[in-house]
Amino acid sequence: MRLDQIIKIIAKNNHDKIALVDVMAGEKTITYGEYEQRCNSFGNYLINDFKIESNERIALLLENSIEICVAYYSICRTSAITVPLNFFMAKKEIEYCLNDCKPKILIYGSRFKDDIDYYRKKCPYIKEFISEEKFEELSLIPFTERRLKPPRRPTSEDTVFIAYTGGTTGFPKGVMLTHQGLVDNMARSADTILKSLKERPDFKAESLEILEQQVIIPIPIFHLAAMIVFLMSSGAGYTMYLHRGFRAEKIAQTIDKFKANHLVCVPTNIISLIEFLESEEAKKYDLSGLKHLTYGAAPISPTVLAKALELLPDTNFRQAYGQTEYSPVITQLTSEDHEYAKKNPEILKSGGRPLVGTEVATADENGTILPKGEVGQVIASGKSIMKGYWNKDNLTQDTIREINGKIWLFTGDMGYVKEIDGRDYLFLTDRAKDMIVSGGENIYPKEIENVIYRINGVKMCAVIGIPDKKWGEAVVALIVPKKGATLNEEQIINYCGEYLASYKKPKKVIFRDNLPVSAQGKILKRKLREEFWKEEKRLIH
Repeated sequence: MRLDQIIKIIAKNNHDKIALVDVMAGEKTITYGEYEQRCNSFGNYLINDFKIESNERIALLLENSIEICVAYYSICRTSAITVPLNFFMAKKEIEYCLNDCKPKILIYGSRFKDDIDYYRKKCPYIKEFISEEKFEELSLIPFTERRLKPPRRPTSEDTVFIAYTGGTTGFPKGVMLTHQGLVDNMARSADTILKSLKERPDFKAESLEILEQQVIIPIPIFHLAAMIVFLMSSGAGYTMYLHRGFRAEKIAQTIDKFKANHLVCVPTNIISLIEFLESEEAKKYDLSGLKHLTYGAAPISPTVLAKALELLPDTNFRQAYGQTEYSPVITQLTSEDHEYAKKNPEILKSGGRPLVGTEVATADENGTILPKGEVGQVIASGKSIMKGYWNKDNLTQDTIREINGKIWLFTGDMGYVKEIDGRDYLFLTDRAKDMIVSGGENIYPKEIENVIYRINGVKMCAVIGIPDKKWGEAVVALIVPKKGATLNEEQIINYCGEYLASYKKPKKVIFRDNLPVSAQGKILKRKLREEFWKEEKRLIH
């Protein structure tokens, strides 16, 4: 199957079912029948009016909305390539992405209209700028013919998206994703969920109610963590409630009013949700209908996760680990794994088990696969691997490599695989580039952060290495306290000393009102490090 076929198939049997609700735009709603019509109409405009050619690029600068959802499923019908842009990037970064992929069209939301003159001047390859309002108008123009006639029929191996990753160094990289890779990842993710349900000793057919869901999507759909949920949800005929950003009370209102039963979020959202659930405001809403919570895109503290499980005892939690280059899910910590963790809490520290059809291992610096239990770079093999990086052949060759006749994706994450009761779980230690080298010792910040998160009153925490004449790098913890909490440096360092080797303890603790966070919910350690390394002539690692 290809992505361009999905809405057409779903609309046949779910013509009048609600597909999308734009909660932030007056709860504007469309059915699957209307969804199909809009995709057909805009695809017709691109082919017949704009004369779009195969593999030409169309860039999107859109927030979560019905328009971005229609764009995703209409552009792929034309054999053109969709380029969803991270609107949290600086204009210079977006300019770089546009001039790198050279789109013929830019579709933009009203929030970004003041920036369009800038892109007109800086990005000469763009021939047409379409506002969100104009896009909706074009998608509503009736198209009576049953089938579109693209310049070339799409194939499963075609690049359907170029997704730019927010790189930690240099400019973003354009990841080429195919129909096959994304559809395989959707199918394998669903297979993994169903397989885990059937592993339960109390499994009954009614457990498959998971197949009928009302999904809340507050994460920006330009990001693969949200995109894959959106693609899977539409492929299953779910109703999707679109939010623009995570506001805990607004999420609670949606759960209460629409009886939405599945929330997709990132770990920093869970921290905000916990704060809300512990407040008096939460008592105004009936949240008992929230049956599923999927989180991912960034590491989560086991302490934060344990608290969320305590506050939402009737909710099934599911974690996904992956990256854009794998379309994106590599492992899942299923709801059954979360349940099993009551007997073996160590499992909650893992990123879960490999998807059905995916192999996961670790490798050393020479690309040799390591035995289970040994820390190395996490590598993954399967049909979901990207085609490569746009215009970056050398980087592609470094990232996708053949080992013993098999193709592997090198993720840049550090971790190890551990067998627990006959099941392989992936444990992440850190990003390779986040590792701190202090006095010749390798230190993984995540290990320290997990300890600090156990301290009452810690809301957010990031551990980084800063320049130090004696040690090369010194361990520093930046902490955001919870409202009303009283914390001090000595308390934090002493607590770490109880659970960590002396060389891993923070040399310094800095308290902040907030920490910089990406659209994916990841704390931007690069920005934190820049503050301390800007006077240095070279980085130590």
